[in-house]
Amino acid sequence: MTLKELTTQLHSLTKGHINGESFTVTELQAVIAKWLQTGNSYILEAKLPDGNWLCEISKNPAYGYGYFLPETRNQEKWLYEKLGIKL
Repeated sequence: MTLKELTTQLHSLTKGHINGESFTVTELQAVIAKWLQTGNSYILEAKLPDGNWLCEISKNPAYGYGYFLPETRNQEKWLYEKLGIKL
């Protein structure tokens, strides 16, 4: 997926509420591009209708951009572990 597609989907899911801030689609696209300048993935907090969830966005030269949004809190533990946080 392209950066624009990733941004549009993520904005639609979160209504632009990421990491405790509110973004327009254009602002979110710029900040995601900035976050991914220094690495291939970034873990963020997404505000969804059922609460705040960790979400990982990533880029891969062969496949483009993508995201992992856990479906359960048990799946979300993997992202906390990736951050070095034990629950």
